[in-house]
Amino acid sequence: SVAIEHFRTAISLDPSAITLKDIEQLANLLGRQALARYQEARAHARKTGRNKDQKIRLLAAEADIDEAIGLLKWLIDAPSWRKNPIARKKGASAQEGPGKTVERLSLLGSAYKRKAWISNNPGPALEQMKQAYEKAWHLAEKQQSSTLYPKLNQLFAEVILGWGSKRKRHRTKLEVRKDLERLGTELVEHNRTKDSFWDEVMLYDGQLALA
Repeated sequence: SVAIEHFRTAISLDPSAITLKDIEQLANLLGRQALARYQEARAHARKTGRNKDQKIRLLAAEADIDEAIGLLKWLIDAPSWRKNPIARKKGASAQEGPGKTVERLSLLGSAYKRKAWISNNPGPALEQMKQAYEKAWHLAEKQQSSTLYPKLNQLFAEVILGWGSKRKRHRTKLEVRKDLERLGTELVEHNRTKDSFWDEVMLYDGQLALA
């Protein structure tokens, strides 16, 4: 997209002017572009029957999502502050590092969700999605901020991973369902006090997962 090319041009011309927020936005745009390319590839293949073109478009989509994941991992694990004794107190856990934020972990979970969507073997990406959102909601809980979005997506990944009968389950379907029901109650209560389109979407997503 034009926005992605603008970011890439800015990075190549003057990297010092690029902020961490810019990199977050670039990663998010790459993830969206990857899914759009995947959908275009499927639609084009159905219309023309040309599988070769579809493979080229799918490779481009995979490259986009892998670039997005790489950027987000760099932001989260950036070595410059992990090794800085001033920025990080001695003995502090990696979870407390300044690179780890709820937003970045959620963006990483979203990127892995898109990777699962376009992949022929979605299992590994779904597992990474679950782990990223789980870390996000644990961090949000620690910071006493809303855990609804990352918690719902973590449970979604767990539900989908549970569809495979051969896949090892860490929890029973009943345990996951109880968590989803509790989350659904939280979402209903949350929507009574805060009118938001995305909160409404989360509520319906929660009901869909319980179906």
